[in-house]
Amino acid sequence: MVGIEMPCTAAIFIFTLSAILPSPLRWHAMDRVPEEILAEILSPLLKVPEEVFSATNEKPLLHAGYSSSTYLLVSRTWLRVATPLLYHTIIFRRTAQVTALERVLEDKHPEFGRYIRKLRIEGGFGPGVENILDLAPNITDLFLTFYIFSSDNVSGLCRGLSRINPRRVILSDPSSTHRNGMGIPKKNKQVAQLSQTLADLIPLWDNLTTFHWPYVQKHNHEAILIALESSRTLRTVFMNSSGCPALDGVYRFARIPSVAEIYVQGRRVEDALDHHLAMLDKEPHLRTLAKYEFQLQVPSEDTKIQSQKTRAPSQEVPQSIWERIIFFAKLVTQDEPSPTGQKTMSSLALVSKSFQKLSVPLLYRDPSLSAKSAKFLARTLSHNPKLGLHVRTIAIPVPPEELQADLTDRRQRPPPGTMIPHEAIQTILQVCPHLETFGSGWRVSEEEAWFISEADTPEGLARMGGKISRSTLALLAKVAGSTLRDLGVKLDMCPTPTKPDVLLNFAALELLIWSSSQSFKMLTRDPTRFPNLRALRIETCSASFLALLCQLNLPRLEAVSFSKRTDLLAATEFLHEHGYKVNELIGPVEILVNSNVDLFNTCRNLQYVEYIIPEASAKPDKRKIPATFLSCEKPHLNIRKIMFLFPDPAKRYYQFERQHEASFKEAFARFNKRFFPVLGTIQLSLAKWPVYEQEVRTNKWAQFAMQLEPHKVSVTDAADVPWSPR
Repeated sequence: MVGIEMPCTAAIFIFTLSAILPSPLRWHAMDRVPEEILAEILSPLLKVPEEVFSATNEKPLLHAGYSSSTYLLVSRTWLRVATPLLYHTIIFRRTAQVTALERVLEDKHPEFGRYIRKLRIEGGFGPGVENILDLAPNITDLFLTFYIFSSDNVSGLCRGLSRINPRRVILSDPSSTHRNGMGIPKKNKQVAQLSQTLADLIPLWDNLTTFHWPYVQKHNHEAILIALESSRTLRTVFMNSSGCPALDGVYRFARIPSVAEIYVQGRRVEDALDHHLAMLDKEPHLRTLAKYEFQLQVPSEDTKIQSQKTRAPSQEVPQSIWERIIFFAKLVTQDEPSPTGQKTMSSLALVSKSFQKLSVPLLYRDPSLSAKSAKFLARTLSHNPKLGLHVRTIAIPVPPEELQADLTDRRQRPPPGTMIPHEAIQTILQVCPHLETFGSGWRVSEEEAWFISEADTPEGLARMGGKISRSTLALLAKVAGSTLRDLGVKLDMCPTPTKPDVLLNFAALELLIWSSSQSFKMLTRDPTRFPNLRALRIETCSASFLALLCQLNLPRLEAVSFSKRTDLLAATEFLHEHGYKVNELIGPVEILVNSNVDLFNTCRNLQYVEYIIPEASAKPDKRKIPATFLSCEKPHLNIRKIMFLFPDPAKRYYQFERQHEASFKEAFARFNKRFFPVLGTIQLSLAKWPVYEQEVRTNKWAQFAMQLEPHKVSVTDAADVPWSPR
């Protein structure tokens, strides 16, 4: 549900009255406010913003989540004041909207048509548009699109345009910007009819002063340009550049005698700005007319803020305030490339003794390690072990050379000097008894980030990388086993099984991220180990690792995540042992939906489940989504959300398979709300909502949503936006 963002003036006014007046007098006091002031208060709530009305980017057909007409129900005074504001700007995106407004204007309140000042029409929408335009003679701003389907009917729109005389006309065609992947303008009888109607009417519109032209080079509307040359009132033209040469358009519109301003807009105007200005300088008249959007963003010399000498820090500022200032300085600099961020914090420590006292704990709290900085930090801590008391997070990153080598050829190894020595890591760990977060073992980049949840994983673990040895892990457990809460490990492989104590001595552990195929010796059931473990995320593991965890009680376990490399049988046994405790579960579909795991009957406390769909290169049996993923023997009283995480099509060249579509159709068709009474959302990461009304019938995602709509279950896309047709 999308909430109403109440502007400041309206919020202050309404909530002030609610606070100071008794309930019976509140709305009586509101009615006594002068209508001119009430109109100013309600105007931001009811009027459509200009940037929304004139936007040329495509937006899905989603409902706003609330109705602005509710403000009209407060009182008769509000009804009288708010009605003109509500009808000031009208946006048509579906035929049902046209039908509803036509019914209101023709059957009940034809006088409402005179309130309409701005009209945006994104299609044809049949003969009803003519009746609306006939009753709305005061329209000043008109938005039309040429992205019209052949199934549309623009006859009513074309006939109705002769009844109005707008001051501003905005033409839009998403295909002209090449952003929707097509880049081909619509060519059909409906587009041609609308284009010819505009060409006939533009010379007759004597109020027309502003015109927005969407094309740069290729288009099929030459008649409109000829008609604009005949206009005697046109003064301002907005044209799109989209990185293409816009000089031809400037020359063309400059022929119109009445035009005084030509604005060239677009995201890539800057690329060709110097060339354009050099060409226009040869013709002073054109140089005066053309105005570039990029130029408007460049501040003049008069408006630049002159630098002033900084004053010395005031001695009267409390230490707590300086502490917060330095803390936020640390937040700003921690994302900067090394060594800039560390150098900034080091400089703060040299300002004064008080600054040093405040800066040193923050400087050593989350050290950023590399092959060079790790050796330097180890040497510093060996000379001054007390500094290790400040360290709370250690993340061991993969060197860039190792990351690149691993992504291209797994047989390559990085140069010896780029690896962080185990000796340096152990020297650092020996003097860090208050460590809370330790991470190693993952390669994380913009192109490939593996198995790290942004919602629950601490920031330090989001930068994990290099492997550690068993001796390093044992040292970590010995020094910080009682304080470490978050642990991410990629362990060096050893041919002999490892003793369980190497891992189980972390008494305070709450989050464990594991990536190692190291085998473990078996342990007799021990209820005292890992008493606080809350979340478990597995990238790679051996069957003995999960078997070891099955010997523990794990009383606080809430979230479990399996990767595609997790052993199927071991994961199945783990779910049978601990599944009844889990609230959140993530894993490949082959693990969560198989004959050995009755997921919803095994995990009765489950509130969220995420199915990971493997890439197209995986075996067919692993890519299969059984239609039984929504089956349950008895009602599940806790599951609230189900998500299907598909591979990113932009990175994995993945496409939604027909077998998946058939499984979803079958599962949704036989869905029984009685077995999932609190289920509210099914999220599909590949879902893309239709932009135009004609696409709704052929959009499989919208059809899925409509299948579940009677059960009050929402289907959402990757951004968790639900399908809610306008």
